[in-house]
Amino acid sequence: MSTTERHFGLKTKEMSMVIAANDITAVFLTVPLIFYFNRKNKAFWTGIGQLVAALSNFLPLIAYICIPSSYVDTEIEKKEVKLCDSSLEDNKEVCYTEDLVAADWKKTFALGSFFVAKLAAGLASQTYWTLGIAYMDDNVKNIAAPAILGVCYMAGYLGGFLGSVLASACLKFKIGEDLLGAWWLGWPIIGSFHSMLAFGFLFLPQHLPTSQELDVKDQEETFQLSSTNKEKIEIEESFHIRDVWLDLKRLFKNRTLMFDSLAMAFFLFSVTNRSYISKFVEFQFLISPSAASLFSGSSTMIGTIVALTISIIFITCFKPSARALALFNFLADILAMAVTFSFIFIDCDTSGVSKPESCFDSCGCGKDYKPVCDEASSQTFFSACAAGCSAMVNSTFVDCACSTGSLIPGYCPTNCNTPLKVFLITKFVLSFITGLGRVGNLLVHVRCVDKKDKALGMAIQEVCLALFAFIPGEILFGSLVDSACNLWVDQGCGKSGNCLGYEMPDLRLKLFGVAAIGSGVAAVFDGLVWHNVKNLDIY
Repeated sequence: MSTTERHFGLKTKEMSMVIAANDITAVFLTVPLIFYFNRKNKAFWTGIGQLVAALSNFLPLIAYICIPSSYVDTEIEKKEVKLCDSSLEDNKEVCYTEDLVAADWKKTFALGSFFVAKLAAGLASQTYWTLGIAYMDDNVKNIAAPAILGVCYMAGYLGGFLGSVLASACLKFKIGEDLLGAWWLGWPIIGSFHSMLAFGFLFLPQHLPTSQELDVKDQEETFQLSSTNKEKIEIEESFHIRDVWLDLKRLFKNRTLMFDSLAMAFFLFSVTNRSYISKFVEFQFLISPSAASLFSGSSTMIGTIVALTISIIFITCFKPSARALALFNFLADILAMAVTFSFIFIDCDTSGVSKPESCFDSCGCGKDYKPVCDEASSQTFFSACAAGCSAMVNSTFVDCACSTGSLIPGYCPTNCNTPLKVFLITKFVLSFITGLGRVGNLLVHVRCVDKKDKALGMAIQEVCLALFAFIPGEILFGSLVDSACNLWVDQGCGKSGNCLGYEMPDLRLKLFGVAAIGSGVAAVFDGLVWHNVKNLDIY
């Protein structure tokens, strides 16, 4: 995310609106679409969702080709050095309306491209987690459902891990004079994988042979295939628009379904800060965007995948009751709240970037960001000119108003290896704790409704996740990240671009304090689920 912001000069708050688009489809389309397509070939329409996402993944590439980079290179070259010169007067900017309009149009085009791509990704996600999950659960025996649902979860998190690896590799790949790396390359690659998945789903039959046998067995056990019951089944297969309200009303009265949906929503609200963890790791521990993407993604995904593997084996072998699974989720939420809160105190002593006006108020400095380091005080300044330096000797800046010694190009070196290791280990522990309960949560969710309501029940959960977790979470955390920024790119004419530095204690408090509150609220709803699943048969 930070690399995309640098390329287009975007704020985190603006990018958070784009990320939230991933879940707008859940609010407006999921329930009506699922209610209709639940009677159709679920696999086929899951494939259509994947195909739409595949095509839209080329939009960010088009934006990259059409819009020049706004990246501010911080490397200092001798011919570009601007020093403090009291004889110069600050140049007054001349702003032209057409330039401002062009800049706004470019930003709008970039945001629009990502917004549409995320909308399409949301459509693919909704069809998979509703129609796709219902299709898979319909075609396996109940005893095998925990393993199948667990594998679905694992595939999702494994995809996230592979995405982090791909992002890291793309950022290391430099093309021409683009110093940011090939961040855009991952989108068409992921689009290609969407295409392969799409064609795989499109050619699946509406019912697998085993599912037809299961349907017959279920009907024999429940209705004994009487002529009256056959007519009942046929009536249920017909579609009437009035059924939408009746089915929704019935499901909304299902306390287990609603409490479980809200528990999942607030749990996922607490982890929507993961969209900004890579940025946090980059600025807190002073590592490259490529390394930040790899480290932050790996610790989370590995912890989750290990937890899912253990939970699949445990649930398949020991078959704990629905109440035992709900109790574990409640305890896991309490523990997750404590672990998330502990992130606030994992610090790496960095002084940030200083730009004291008293040092350069008469220097005629420009707005170019070229950081320099005062080795004596370990303080990084915005530029040599901003530090009041008037001379340069052998790549060292001297005669500086804000320093008694000399300054060198670049950020002040800081050893953050130990805090970074502590952070990554703690992140692994948090992901492991929360990952253990995901299969049980999903199993309770698909078993607390009738078989014919399975897809619609998943759709209701997806709407809850969009309304209470992803959309507000992305926007809130994006705004909180921007509110902790203390240094912006100056684009001229009163406009600012992406953030160059953060007040890290403030960022940690906002990023992890709010997430801990979300985990606490999730614990309340998981406790209510535990109270309501006393007699639920999940096997």
